[in-house]
Amino acid sequence: MKTQIKIQAATRWSYFQWFLLGFYWLQDEGKLKVNIDVPFLQKIGLWNHNWFLSGCSNRILPKIYSDSDLLLGQAVFDDKVVKFAIDSADAPFLFDRQVLDDVDVYFKMQCPKEFPAEGFHLTNDVVIPWTDYAFVHDEPDEYVGKKPKGKRKDFIDLAQYRYKIHPLMIGPRRLARGNDFYQLRKGYENIIQSKRLKKDKDVMCYFGNAKGPGRSEGVTLDTIDYDWEKDIMGLYPTLNHPNEKRAVMRDIIQKLPNSDARIINDGNSDAGSANHPELVVPLKDFGAYVAQFKYNVNVSGYRMSIPNRFIDSFSVGTSIITDDLKIKWYQPFAPEEVIEIGQMGYEPMEHVDWQQVEARMKVLPEQHPEIVEELFNKKWRPDVVAQYMLDTLMSAKG
Repeated sequence: MKTQIKIQAATRWSYFQWFLLGFYWLQDEGKLKVNIDVPFLQKIGLWNHNWFLSGCSNRILPKIYSDSDLLLGQAVFDDKVVKFAIDSADAPFLFDRQVLDDVDVYFKMQCPKEFPAEGFHLTNDVVIPWTDYAFVHDEPDEYVGKKPKGKRKDFIDLAQYRYKIHPLMIGPRRLARGNDFYQLRKGYENIIQSKRLKKDKDVMCYFGNAKGPGRSEGVTLDTIDYDWEKDIMGLYPTLNHPNEKRAVMRDIIQKLPNSDARIINDGNSDAGSANHPELVVPLKDFGAYVAQFKYNVNVSGYRMSIPNRFIDSFSVGTSIITDDLKIKWYQPFAPEEVIEIGQMGYEPMEHVDWQQVEARMKVLPEQHPEIVEELFNKKWRPDVVAQYMLDTLMSAKG
């Protein structure tokens, strides 16, 4: 019997398109069979190619099914069935205990580099305990938009599940409106075709906001939801949000020759539309925009997450400059791919060595797009990551 990958539940399909394409790619090569075995209405969201109807399904599905950061599935081999999950949550300290109990392999897209017993080190001085998706009470305290908010359970015995947790990676924001092999492959080809463009510019940054989301008032250790950015900032008033560092990096890059630094909204994050619409690069043109540059600058995102800009850059031969990472992908980054320039993240602004950061930005090493492209094809291409997942599932206890 040919190996099968069965997808059994997902609502946020765009988060998993890179992996879907990888599985379809291997199916096209005759290496496995992909079976989408989700409820009917979830299939509408999966296969729908119409922009309007697809947008409607994206809004309706979370109201019918629990809006989840996870994709659930099974790998069926000749001699065993292996249950797996892909967790797309931006919070590297957050895990679904109920799912971990059930599955054999738990792929974490934002996987922490380390798992110390005390929890995830957000900064040198702030440690967030390992946390369960489940709330302390049966129902969350409130809903903000579609997202539930409330005190979540501590995951004090995460260590016993550690053997099931495997790092993954982060794909682009969206490959295509639909999710079949043809559309996903077409979207992928549209991205990588820009790698042929000449890199005649040096450094870029493209950030959404210059400030954090604000701070919740009156939050305590007994009420905090660590999956809620405002709660983190409210509980720790001495912290400065990563977005504030992005604004400083923009100012540094603007001083460099032959470079381009953009922040499309000077206000708080999640505040809505850009107040600098003239700086917005349409998604369909974004690959070509990034491909012009040797380096793309990052500052870690919410809860120290790695954003889409890593794969946006690698896929067109552009390297990343970033603050020190607390997240790992399933393979390490090479020096040609990623340059780390010091702690930023949530550190208090006065703890960041801005003088050193600016000095390093002025003396960047020679960039080698051909090496970045070669590493992309060896490590991050959709079929390669799908093969890694398949090998991991094959070696797991089913």
